[in-house]
Amino acid sequence: MKLILTGATGAAGSQILKDAVLDPAVTSVTVLARRALPDWLTSTIPENNKTTTLIVNDFSKYPEDLPAKLASHDACIWALGSTSVGKTEQEYTVVTYDYVVKMVEALGEVGKVRENNKEPFRFVYVSGNGADQDENSASRMFARVKGRTEKYLLSLPPSSKIQSYALRPGGFFPDDPNIMKNTRSTSERFILGLVRPVMSTFMSSRLIPVGDLSRFALEAAKGKWDSEPEKVFSNAKMKELVAGN
Repeated sequence: MKLILTGATGAAGSQILKDAVLDPAVTSVTVLARRALPDWLTSTIPENNKTTTLIVNDFSKYPEDLPAKLASHDACIWALGSTSVGKTEQEYTVVTYDYVVKMVEALGEVGKVRENNKEPFRFVYVSGNGADQDENSASRMFARVKGRTEKYLLSLPPSSKIQSYALRPGGFFPDDPNIMKNTRSTSERFILGLVRPVMSTFMSSRLIPVGDLSRFALEAAKGKWDSEPEKVFSNAKMKELVAGN
């Protein structure tokens, strides 16, 4: 499988990148990023010849030659995201919704390439617990915009040859101390150090090990969950399916 990955410097994306490199079923990983991957991240990844980084300066306007480069891939895991804290709804929408729409448009060549291929191109969207596709009932900006993005992806026509999945993980934390240091602020790390033991003991149903989230996303990209009737996976459902496989 040839995989596209965004958000590789985030808590989820960094684990997915590491696991993708180790997965023999993944033959190549094309990382879309604004700059070269930092040393703190590459130092956690086994030496390999699978990974290529394509620099995308603006995720709202892809280079003209990018669609042709992406067309031969089999799946995309979209782990790119941003906190809604401190952002207006317009700002959050650009990062959370508009960037995804532009990516799907850039994948326009996929339908032509896969016209005679029985396997769809799989788009795995790392959403979040609480996302709501009914914007009228969603009171939180995070829930509305994430839900709108899910709805867009899951409504793509069959002619697109894209099969979408939305993952709604609960809380998760990097296992690697180096990744934790670089994906969480000092204050966040301090607070997590205090509450994580309590959450793990009394609120475990709201958490998911980052390794399980990564594994679920990669298996979705490979088609493991194609037979599941629902394409939106709750935190509990992901943990259940991973535990059973």
